[in-house]
Amino acid sequence: MLNEAIAIAHEVKQPLTAVISNGNYCLRLLSESSPNLNEVRETIQEIIDAGNRATLIISRMGADLARQCQERAALEINDILSRAFELLRPELDRSGTDLALELAKNLPLLMGNPVQLQQAFVNVMMNSIEAMRSIPGQRRAIFVETGTSPKGIFVEIRDLGPGVLANRSERIFEPLFTTRTDGLGLGLPISRSIAEAHGGSLTVIPATEGAIFQFILPITAESSHR
Repeated sequence: MLNEAIAIAHEVKQPLTAVISNGNYCLRLLSESSPNLNEVRETIQEIIDAGNRATLIISRMGADLARQCQERAALEINDILSRAFELLRPELDRSGTDLALELAKNLPLLMGNPVQLQQAFVNVMMNSIEAMRSIPGQRRAIFVETGTSPKGIFVEIRDLGPGVLANRSERIFEPLFTTRTDGLGLGLPISRSIAEAHGGSLTVIPATEGAIFQFILPITAESSHR
C-alpha cells in the first residue's frame, strides 16, 4: 500500500504542477496593461483540464481502496497500531517526537484489511509529525489511545501542533487540500476513505491544544468473538 501511495502521489503531482504553472502564467498575463484575454481563457481551460485529471486519479484511488478493503481478516487493532509505530519509528526519532500510548486491553476483534488500516494510521500520524515541525522540539508528542464506544472501537491520535481551524475541519479531508507548501493533500483523504470502506469514520475532534483525529471502526457480530 505504501508503494501504491507513492506512485499515486507522483502521478497526481504532474497535473498539480501544471495547475500551479498555468495559474502563475495567468497572473503574469493579467498584470500586463493589455492582457490577451484569449490566451488567458486557453490557459484557464488547461488549468481545468489538469484539475479534472487529478480528480480522476483520486477517484480511481478511492475505487481501488474500496476493492482492496474487501480482502479482510479478523484482527486486533492494537497489533495493527504496533506495526504502524514500527514503520514510523525512524521518522519519530528524526523529528524528535515522543510517542505516548494508552491502548485498552482485550479489545474485540475486527474484520478488516490490516495493510489498509495500518496505512490509515501511518498517514494521520505523519500528518501530526509534519504539523509539529514549527513548534519547539521538546514539546513534540503524539498521544494514541484505543478503547470502545457505543459505535465501536475508537482510535484517537492527538498531537501538540497548531491545531485545525473550525472552518477547515472538513476541508482537510478533501483531496489536494493542504496547508503545507510541500504537501500533496492526499494522506488524510486516503485515511478517511479507508475508514469509510470499513464501515467506520475519521473525524477531527475540537481541542483546546493541538489536533485530535478519531477513528471509529464498527464491531460486527462475527468479529466480536476471540
